[in-house]
This record gives sequence, structure tokens and C-alpha cells, in this order.
Amino acid sequence: MSSETTTAEPRTRAHLSDADFDLICAGPVDARVMGVLHRAQYGRRRLALRTLLEVARRTGAHDAELAWEVLAEAERRDPASVEDVLMAPAVGTWLARALRRGVARVGVLHAVAAAAAMRAGMAGRLVVPVSHDVVTVPTIGQYAAPGEAPTAELGFGGPGEPVRVDGVAVGLRPFRRHRSEAGGLVLDVTVDDVDPHRGFVEPASPDPLDPAEHGRWCDLLDEAWALLVERHTGYAVELSAGLTSLVPLPAGSGVVGASSASAFGAVALSAVGSAAEFAETLVHEIQHSKLNAVLDLVRLHDEDGAKCHYAPWRDDPRPLTGVLHGLYAFTGVVEFWQAQSPGSFAAALRARQLRLALAEVGTRRLTGEGRRFVAAVARRLAALEPDPAASPHAGVVDRITADHRAAWRVRHVRPHPADVAALADDWLAGRARSTRPRAEVVATGERVSTDRAALLRARALTPERFAATPRTGPDAAYARDDLVTAGAGYLDRLRADPEDGAAWVGLGLAGGAPALLDEPHVARAVHREVRRRGAPAPDPLPLARWLAG
Repeated sequence: MSSETTTAEPRTRAHLSDADFDLICAGPVDARVMGVLHRAQYGRRRLALRTLLEVARRTGAHDAELAWEVLAEAERRDPASVEDVLMAPAVGTWLARALRRGVARVGVLHAVAAAAAMRAGMAGRLVVPVSHDVVTVPTIGQYAAPGEAPTAELGFGGPGEPVRVDGVAVGLRPFRRHRSEAGGLVLDVTVDDVDPHRGFVEPASPDPLDPAEHGRWCDLLDEAWALLVERHTGYAVELSAGLTSLVPLPAGSGVVGASSASAFGAVALSAVGSAAEFAETLVHEIQHSKLNAVLDLVRLHDEDGAKCHYAPWRDDPRPLTGVLHGLYAFTGVVEFWQAQSPGSFAAALRARQLRLALAEVGTRRLTGEGRRFVAAVARRLAALEPDPAASPHAGVVDRITADHRAAWRVRHVRPHPADVAALADDWLAGRARSTRPRAEVVATGERVSTDRAALLRARALTPERFAATPRTGPDAAYARDDLVTAGAGYLDRLRADPEDGAAWVGLGLAGGAPALLDEPHVARAVHREVRRRGAPAPDPLPLARWLAG
């Protein structure tokens, strides 16, 4: 590990062949391909460390040189251990944060160097951070700090020698690991609930699972692993090769699973639901982890990251990269559910969302590799669901996705004011519409609150319970197929509040008004402009028919 600094991090195809790229696009991969991605990530991790050293030099943190020298000697003695330390997901998240903020927090670099040195059998002393009364040494564990200072001297004397913190011999609290085995396939992971840098967004306080929680968590992981090996072998193989760390999330966090571009091989997830749902989350998140690694090697599009695209699984506008991530990850989810529970509602809904996303992406601004990527997703989806209309859930899935798309448009698509004014002129003059408004996508905090999707899902999954539960309001009427009552209820809501986006969409669904699903943002904006001029408020349904032309 040379101390020469490289500040650039070039994007290159050099380490991903066309054949391997196509294998990744086609679905789960074997250990060899996961190894290719791992090695590419390790190369980037080393480049990032060199960049951090340059930041440290510019900011006067000269003690970074000592840590670098220790790392270099450890690599000379035991390169595999140094790679293991540097590729620890928590090291990746710390390093990404340090570079993003342009601050060389070299204390953690010293802890990284200490981990490499200890695993290489070296002796030495380094000043390392103290957080929550412990010193954290990546891949090894934690040592109690005897004082209250923000740093402590960590002394290590080689094999068989005690570790000392500020001169006091202390015992090790190793990171907990768990090994699941089924059918000859092994999943061996760190269960990381204490490292302060395990959080993907910000540092996190230690939140260790108590023994009972840890036991339940590991039991669920074992069940999920057995299911994956038995019924989803391809995904089990790539998880065995690529998953190194699991970060437990609190059950009440509202997050089922997460991954990060800076933490290759790590998945954060909560132990809620069934073993099948736990397994699905692992499959879903490892797809994101793979694609994050691919995107460091292959450019799929030429867009600048603007959040302007519709993703049917999200309520907010997304960058094109985010839509491509969803396409890849949810294709894996549909494959999972079609193998796990053929014809399930979950598979039908995700498949419909994927078809909508494929239409949204098209080939706009995609590179040649991007077009190959999208074409591979389309082939996988076609193989899974050759006749979408044949699904017993097709009707309800179409209603849910049409509702979501229209609600997204009324929230985030803003028609150009001059075009809205022209349409208001047309309406008031009694003539046909003269323009299709220009529009821009603007992420807003507007809430389009509705129970329609949840009610339709309940009707599809638990029809007897749905029928036996009394409900009122236009959303409930719509879910019962009482479209007349639903339409009247949405009209009442619009008379009370013409800005009610959920009511505009609901009226389009219940009243058979396609314009209120395709252009709800235009209907609401024209309605608003006519009112602003002091003219009588248009009746929403005639306005929708007029917009439909």
C-alpha cells in the first residue's frame, strides 16, 4: 500500500467484462462474479483511502501518515486481513462520510490501521476514538475505555499479548456473528448492532439486541436461509458469496430493509413478518448492493441526477438511477414470489409496477449498456408473466397502480402557468382546448391521503374479513365497486376543498374520467385559475370530459 496519493476515482469497464455484465443483468450470479464485484469495490476503497490521506495532508492532520504506514506494513505481512478490514461495511460508511464532508477524521483511520495490525500479528500503539465509552476496532470488536476522554491510546502487543487502553489491560467484546447452513450452503455474517459507523446515513448509537431478541433474530435468519437454499438457490448462492454484515433495525423504525453504495455486502433489516418476507428483503437488498457495485464500473445513462422520474413503488420523484435500481431489485422480488407463491398478489403488483417503470424509462438518455440492462429486465419480466391479464389479481392491481400514478402526478407535476391561463381562456369562451400544457416535475410535501389502495389490497387478500368490516366514505364505496356513491362522495369533497388531490384522482377512478387520471394536475390547475378570475367554479366531471377533448 503505497503512500502516493491518487485523488481521482475514474469510472472504468476494465474490471467487468461484457459477459459478466450480461450475467449480472440476467439475475442472480455465482461466487466468481460476486468476487469480481468485491475486488472492484476493494480497488475503489483503496483509492478513497488515498484521497482521505490527501485531505488529511491539506488540513494538517499529519498523524494520518502514521496510520498509513501501519496499514502498509500490515498489508506487507497479511494482505488478506487488510482487505478484510478495509472492506468491512462500517469502514466504507465512515470513509464515505469523511470524504463527503471533506474532513479527515483520522482517529477512525487509526482504528482501521489498528485492526489491520492486530490481525497481522503486529505490535504497536495508536490513538483511537472513544465513542459511547468503548473503542471500536473494525472486524474485531470493542474494548471498554477506562476514562471519559474522546480518544484513548490502544496498545497491542502481538499474538498472546493483552490489549491495553490507556495502559489498562482490557477484555474484548467481539462482534457477534451468525452462521446459517442448509443444503451445503453457508451464510456467515456479522450481526452488527454496536459499531457506531454501521448506520448508512449517519453514525448510530449502539443498540445491542438482548439475548432473547438476538435468539429470535437468528432463528428467523435460519428459517429464511433454509427457504432460500431450498426454493431460491441462485439467490442463496450470491448471498452466500456477497453478504457479510446484517444490521438489525428496530421493529418500529418503519424501514423493512436498506442497503448503501458505501457498504458493499451489508444489509440493514428488521426482523418483522415471516421467514419468507425476511428472505425477500435479503434478495431485494443484495440486488441493490450488486447494482451499486456495477454502477461504479459501468455508465448506464447520461442524465445528471435530476429527480424527475416516476417510480411506481415510490411516492416521490426519483433520479433515473433510482428507477433503474428499482427495476433491477424488484425484478428479483417478482422472481422470488413467483417461485415462492406462484400467482400471488405481491408478484402481480410488483410485475405491473415494473411494466409501468419500463415504459417510463424507455431508452431515453440510456447508454448502450443501459439499453442492454433494461432489455434484460424486460426479458426476465416477460418470462415470469407472459400474460399479465391472466392473473387473478390483474383487475385490482391495475386499479391500485392507476391510482398511484395519478396521485403522483397531481402532487408533483406542475403545468406551466401560461398554458393553464390559455386553457382557462378556452373553457370560459366555450371552445375546445387549444394546448397540452408544458409541465415540470417538482418534488413537493403535499399529502394525497387515501385508503383506496389499502382497501383494495384487503379485499384481494382477505375478502371475507373485508366484507364483514363496516366502512364508510367514498374510498370504501370505491373499494366495494359502488362507483355512484364513491363519485358523489368525491364531488362533495371537491366542493368543500377544490385543492383535494386525492378527491380529484378518486373522481377519475370512480367516474370513468380518464383525463383525471392522465392529467389530474391540469384539471386542478384550470379549476383554480377559473376560480381565481371570479368565474363560477367548473363542475369537475364536465371539465374532465372537456379536457379529454
